Amino acid sequence: MEKHLSLLTNCPLFNKFTSEQIAKALRELNADIKKYKKGQLIFMAWEPATTVGIMLEGSALVIKLDYDGNRNILTKLHPAELFGEVFACLKMSTLPVSVEATTDATVLFINSRKLFLPQENPTPLQQQVISNMLLILAKKNMLLSKKITVISQHSTQEKLLTFLYDQAAIHGSKTFTLAWDRQALADYLCVERSAMSAELSKLQKQGKIKYRKNSFTLQ
Repeated sequence: MEKHLSLLTNCPLFNKFTSEQIAKALRELNADIKKYKKGQLIFMAWEPATTVGIMLEGSALVIKLDYDGNRNILTKLHPAELFGEVFACLKMSTLPVSVEATTDATVLFINSRKLFLPQENPTPLQQQVISNMLLILAKKNMLLSKKITVISQHSTQEKLLTFLYDQAAIHGSKTFTLAWDRQALADYLCVERSAMSAELSKLQKQGKIKYRKNSFTLQ
């Protein structure tokens, strides 16, 4: 646990916390660390929603399957990012999504009952956690709104351009590298991979973008 305290100071849940305060909070929250292999499920849909996770090492995808078994990628998780907090906050009995490790991963789990159980006299640290959680939920809502904007576009090409221009804004540059492989990007956009690859080639021929593997430049 000690070696991860520096990373956890970058986790939104512990914003404005010192390493010592984080260590104390983790003890109070019955935190536990588990390791996963690439491809292993960290959360499985329909399991009880009893914990909140924080990525410590590696990366993972938050996935929702439709009735035909097609993957819909909601987001990609990186170190210091939180997941499962929305479902825990809503006190859902089961998880509607799965979380799959895309590399070997290390995850810290927090008992959601400890995190969200109302306190009669919350300490300043508990009050700060609640304040941080409200900000996290607001940001997650914004990310969901962005995805809805992307996938509501009429064509695959429009979805791609909307997504790529949003990524350029996030990176603050027209040249950027995506942390997605082609299949993950297609799943995120809710399109067929082959159709998406064809549209990427068309966009490059039209002079609207340049790309090589995961590096893109908007023209």
